[in-house]
Amino acid sequence: MVKNDQVRNTKKKSSILLVERDEGLANLLEVILKNYQVTSVQNTVYGLSWIFEGNLPDVIILDVNALDISNMFFEGMQSNYFTKDIPIILLNEEEDFNKFDYHSAWNIKVSLDKPFSPHQLQTILQELLIGVTL
Repeated sequence: MVKNDQVRNTKKKSSILLVERDEGLANLLEVILKNYQVTSVQNTVYGLSWIFEGNLPDVIILDVNALDISNMFFEGMQSNYFTKDIPIILLNEEEDFNKFDYHSAWNIKVSLDKPFSPHQLQTILQELLIGVTL
């Protein structure tokens, strides 16, 4: 017989695809995101490969510096029925980066300027995943 607390413990963690070029920051983000199932890759090519192998994250956290072939990544995501609605959090450290172009053209929900607080990222994730985690 399965007890109620055993059922709660088997609840699926929300999954995050983290595309971050800086290995140190990726490791730090993995610690911050310990309550989620995180898959970390260093560029969008690996990210797309992982997704099109049949893995569907609940959220993508994407470092703008990892956009080695940015339009290909976004076009690949938007052209697929299963991935087009996955929310993307864009991490940015470039002052002259035109966020509006990305927000209006792709499924960018939030841009976070580096450095950002772990609490800020956690709050954003909770808001994006509210429908997934309940």
